[in-house]
Amino acid sequence: MNFLSKLKHDQAKEPTHQNWGILFPLILLIGRDTVAGILLEYPDFLIYLTKVSPFFEARLTKISPKYILQVGNDLIYLIVNISSVVLIGYILRVRYDTSFGQIGLSCFQIKKYLLYGSLIGVVESTVTIIPILMIWPEYAESFLHKRIELVQGLSVLQSLSIFLYSFLRFIAGPLYEEILFRSLFFFALRKYVNLFWAILISACLFSILHFDFFPAMISAFIFAGLVCFLYEKTRSLVLCTTIHAIGNVFNNLYFMLFSLVLER
Repeated sequence: MNFLSKLKHDQAKEPTHQNWGILFPLILLIGRDTVAGILLEYPDFLIYLTKVSPFFEARLTKISPKYILQVGNDLIYLIVNISSVVLIGYILRVRYDTSFGQIGLSCFQIKKYLLYGSLIGVVESTVTIIPILMIWPEYAESFLHKRIELVQGLSVLQSLSIFLYSFLRFIAGPLYEEILFRSLFFFALRKYVNLFWAILISACLFSILHFDFFPAMISAFIFAGLVCFLYEKTRSLVLCTTIHAIGNVFNNLYFMLFSLVLER
């Protein structure tokens, strides 16, 4: 409780406006994933054009297909996530007369939330990912090798741009997901069910949407439960987004570490 008292937001606990229902964030989620799914076909389409069109072959074959795919995917996710955040902000302002600050995305005590969010993100990643990798080490096999393959044969500038866009995704993705899942969906659930069921339902949905492989769903479920609880206590999206972003970074670092150990 002493730790939570340090995180406690000094502003009003409840957002000023709470008129939206569960349908609003679900429509945003489905719309965003549909648009991203369609646009993700575009890099593959560019590579296809190089094979069937002399015009595009002459202009695109100078660019590595691997670079087109990687940067294309990162850029698409980045653009879609940023556009989604802007759209959510517009809808909140116009439809619900609510600002990002009123749902917890403000500069209020930002240094404290960034610090504690970073620490919690490291601990959360360590506590969840390391046991998972110890139980299922096969998920880390060749992880580092695959990451190295992404930049093999590319110029230094192209390699740096890949890392830059990947880094920006680590920020834009968590920001969008925390706004959607915590301030909109979880908060809407709290109007219908108690805290336990709101956390459980929100965590289940979040984990289902991270179904890349089974351990990822476990990690996502634990993470979502944690940040839902912290959002309930602090109403700070800065805290939740920082935990999410730092957790993602350390998740990848642990996968690389285990991959390196396994390859040896």
